Amino acid sequence: MNNTFNFDIVYKSIMNYGACNNCEHFKDAYQSMCKMGGIPGEYCIINGDEFTKNFNLGKFIICEARDTTGRLYIRTLDIVRDYIRKDGWWNMFTLSTNIIDKEGLWLCQIKRFTVDKKGYPMNIVCPIKYIGTETFIRNNMNAMFLLSKSREFASSKEFSCINKENDYYTNYDPYRAGAYDILYDGYHEELYWLNEIRLAKYVLKEYIAGNVSLPEINSAVTAKSMKFYWTVEEFNKRINRFLHEIGYRDVYPLVYKKLQSGTYKYVSDFINHMMYTYDTLLDEGKVNDIDLYDFTDNHMDLLDMINEVCMYYQELYAGKKEKEKAERKRKRLERRQLEKERKQKEKDYSFSFLFLKVNIFN
Repeated sequence: MNNTFNFDIVYKSIMNYGACNNCEHFKDAYQSMCKMGGIPGEYCIINGDEFTKNFNLGKFIICEARDTTGRLYIRTLDIVRDYIRKDGWWNMFTLSTNIIDKEGLWLCQIKRFTVDKKGYPMNIVCPIKYIGTETFIRNNMNAMFLLSKSREFASSKEFSCINKENDYYTNYDPYRAGAYDILYDGYHEELYWLNEIRLAKYVLKEYIAGNVSLPEINSAVTAKSMKFYWTVEEFNKRINRFLHEIGYRDVYPLVYKKLQSGTYKYVSDFINHMMYTYDTLLDEGKVNDIDLYDFTDNHMDLLDMINEVCMYYQELYAGKKEKEKAERKRKRLERRQLEKERKQKEKDYSFSFLFLKVNIFN
């Protein structure tokens, strides 16, 4: 392995533990909690309640400005969590160090923690970059999810562990989408999941510097799939014709044979599975890229795509059967040869024994 990309060295160089790095108990209390890239526990076993503050100092959070007074509301961008916390109303009271001149969501950096006159905790942040309205961000959530992977954001209660099950993520896949070619040419197989963190860190810096926009990031990490070939309405029209046009059965016998094999309980399961497989095989260069066209002109691009999958596996299995047939023939001939050699040995042994016996009696 190239020492330049040694996994352990890179891991230590990209992990950001905030102010905890300078703590005398870091090695025992923090580093042991961060194995496999996970976020450490909520509290340090030695410094107790101070852990969250130390860990999050200098890290980023997303805050919403609802006016220009300087008060901000911490947002997680997780629909369920934000709903429970009343869109940041119940999160830690947060103030900006600088003047806020625009309402909306901001990328902020935590500067310090303090308390108000009544002893309640307060968070003081510095606005780094205006992100946009919530609608704009919802339309680019794959980009926001990538940025959250950088480990430069505050712990899960603030931002860094967005729950994908509760939000609008569609086909987030930096590798298949080509993000490592478009945004950051630095993918190395030996680094495994660290590649995504390195990508996120680089993109975050470029985003803050204004060298790349949120929509550009979103596009680069969103993999193409069947949902991107057609609108929902167009896709449903194709499925309807797929089910009711009898003439298609003669044109695409492999498709309907596969559908009627009994493997799939529902037609929707069959179509989704075959289209996902088509998308995967297309990325691997194993099937033809079908151009989209008006399916009402006696054509059906949906069926063409599924048919590509069926033909690929038919040829694959046909080749496999030929190999198996050739292998069986080879073994059969080998057994015959061994049997022939065995009989020849027995014959030679009998002849030798007879020759010896004749010589003894003579």
